Parts: sequence; C-alpha cells; structure tokens
Amino acid sequence: MKCTLSNPDLGIMLYPGSMVDIILHMLAAYEFTGQQKYIERADDFGRQAVEIFVDEDSPLRKISSEVDHYEAITGGDNLVIALLKLWVMKERHGAKRGW
Repeated sequence: MKCTLSNPDLGIMLYPGSMVDIILHMLAAYEFTGQQKYIERADDFGRQAVEIFVDEDSPLRKISSEVDHYEAITGGDNLVIALLKLWVMKERHGAKRGW
C-alpha cells in the first residue's frame, strides 16, 4: 500500500488538536515499525504546527490558524506535550533533523 504524503490545508481553519493527533499518530507508527520516515514526518508536522500556532509575543498557543487568542479547548496545551514527546523521541533515537 502506497502512502501519499500531504500537508494540512491552510485554506481552512486548523486547530492545534488536529496537529497533535497527526504528530502522535506518526510517532506511534514510528514506535511500531521503527521506520525513520514516520519520525521525520512527525517532525515536519511539528515544524508546521509551530509556524501556525506559536506566536513569539505570547507563551500561549493560538486557538486556531485564524484566531490569535488562547483557549485550552482547542488543544494548544496538548500541542506542547506532543512537541515535547517528539523532541524526546528524536533525542532518544538519534533522529536529529534540527529545528
């Protein structure tokens, strides 16, 4: 089965929780298969999430790709946890692609 890689559609409103799901699924696939492509893809999604939801002027994540304030219900807090898990796994497994 061939997997087609795609990126989040920036034409619609995105929420941090959706990116959390993608990152954690890629990390689970990596843990299950050991295939480097999954941790690399998790890293790609992590970078995109930081670009979309992290504002250097605020320690809080944005509510969505189109709204600048913070609300916990959209998963901004979980995004930080997913990014930390990604970092730990990259360090543990030597999958360094640098941020």
